[in-house]
Amino acid sequence: MRRVSFTLRVVSKSSQFYKYPMSSLSYVEVIQNEFDQRIQRNPAYSLRAYARGLGVDIGSLSQILAGKRKLTLKKAKKLSVSLGLTEQVEKDFILSVAKQYRATNVKRISQEVKDILNQYDKQRAVVNLSEETIPVLEDWYHFAVLELVTHPTVGGNNALIAEKLGLTVEEVNESISKLMNLGLVAETSGQYLKTDAVLNVENDELLSSKVMKRHKQIVEKVLKSVSDESIKGLNLNSITLSLDPKKMDEAKEKIDQFLKEMKDFESLGTERKVYEVAVQLLPLEINLKH
Repeated sequence: MRRVSFTLRVVSKSSQFYKYPMSSLSYVEVIQNEFDQRIQRNPAYSLRAYARGLGVDIGSLSQILAGKRKLTLKKAKKLSVSLGLTEQVEKDFILSVAKQYRATNVKRISQEVKDILNQYDKQRAVVNLSEETIPVLEDWYHFAVLELVTHPTVGGNNALIAEKLGLTVEEVNESISKLMNLGLVAETSGQYLKTDAVLNVENDELLSSKVMKRHKQIVEKVLKSVSDESIKGLNLNSITLSLDPKKMDEAKEKIDQFLKEMKDFESLGTERKVYEVAVQLLPLEINLKH
């Protein structure tokens, strides 16, 4: 049995695993969106008035919205009350705050934050992929569509998603249909939301063939990006190591932890653009027959 190393938030549609659809917004976006809504109702509404209503000074609020200042759990709980969040949205809000500590690799984390993150990791539902449903792992763009269709400003505009990813509208529609059928995306009041779980495949051979196809596509996109100097945002880093083969499992665990931290890192900030983080641990030596 293998857990797929795509750090995704997905959920099974079965009653055994189904959980509430999680908000796709970070705590910063929740605070920003509430401010935007108040401005729409009253164009004269100011950030200073907003800060006063939330019980924080304007300097601190500005830094929080800019992603330059972390929220403590204590302050997050107070803000959730001031914002009038529902019970479930408040849980997502607090979880988003807790994730920032793992995402920024803070060395000293309170026990309460650790408990929230551990509880979150333990309760993530499992989606068991079969031979019929595993093709969603074959092509690179399904998870990119997942990110964009749940984007608060892009979601719902399939033509724009297609344009951003270089796909046809038909491919985007088909991808969304697959994501919906698998329960990777939930639709609430006309809005698509990510849901919360991990993917699981019991057939290792089947998993390898599908994932390898996707990885090849990603490598091809990297090679194309390297030759296209006009592409911005590409970051290439590598190191050459001499590792004890007995330490390979530990090395893979470190990579998994890094990917988990990167997934949590996406909850920080207010703007969204889809990236692919690809990690390869590649043996350079040729296996010699003695």
